[in-house]
Amino acid sequence: MPRDLCYTARVIRWAPVLFFVCLTGCSSCGEAAELSVSGAHPYTRCHLAEPPEERVSAVGDLTLRFEDERVLRIEGAPSSLRLAVFAGPVGASVPEAPEADLAIALGGLGDEPLTTLSALGEWGIPVLVVAGGEERFEPLSDAFEALEGDARQRVIDATVLRLIRVGKLELVVVPGAPEGRYVTAGEGACGFGEPDLAHWEMDAPDEGVRRYLLAWAGPAGTDATRGLLGAEAGSPLVARLMTSVGAEGALFAWPRSATGRAAGEGMALTLGVAPIAGVTVLRADGSRAAPGVTRLTLRPEAPSLTLESP
Repeated sequence: MPRDLCYTARVIRWAPVLFFVCLTGCSSCGEAAELSVSGAHPYTRCHLAEPPEERVSAVGDLTLRFEDERVLRIEGAPSSLRLAVFAGPVGASVPEAPEADLAIALGGLGDEPLTTLSALGEWGIPVLVVAGGEERFEPLSDAFEALEGDARQRVIDATVLRLIRVGKLELVVVPGAPEGRYVTAGEGACGFGEPDLAHWEMDAPDEGVRRYLLAWAGPAGTDATRGLLGAEAGSPLVARLMTSVGAEGALFAWPRSATGRAAGEGMALTLGVAPIAGVTVLRADGSRAAPGVTRLTLRPEAPSLTLESP
């Protein structure tokens, strides 16, 4: 395609996104670069990238309904939905598929995200991918565009979603590093700041519906995110968001020193999920956590969340 036509296509693609950013009160709008935030910790508002088109997809026994306002509704789930949640690194070799109905990856896709996403597409189950603080927007976006075959249906870019509904459970998606504060990421990595909190404004959940935060970074103020010598390692920004949306608990991937550490139980469970591969993680208390998949059981009709194994 000629260079000028490529430029025109990019402008057309991003026009709806820029319009949305301006409507939500961004302090400087007008160019595609407005998704980027400069400063000591530059980052990209990946959560404001082009939302998925409204459509219905069938993956295995589950039906995925992509609705307006960045909402994904998952239907056809069994009474006890087996959920596998994990973080990266998942670069060179992706382990075999876990025994689960649905998987969620919280960042850490490696330097070649297309290779990782394609391998996850071979699992045969839906895999929702939430960008972490080390994911850069353009390579990840290009990787999703390049997916082929069944992987294109099975591997879902959940970074651009705001809410995932499974029966009477709601998962609020919060990708990227708070204020871009991830030391090895740099310019172009996914993040969000205080002005972006308006993006997640929503009504209180309906009666009987329970909310849970699905974030790369953990919320401050829980035992699960206590760091070395009891220092706080969680994010106050994520904690504020958790309160404002009415989430009773959270699943998170960072800090890694919180791997396998939990605070609360049931729908009040706040839990650091394990990296699926790589070296053993050293926790803040000096103990170690082996890599693997965090398995949970969701009961959509009688909302609860049960931890099966760290």
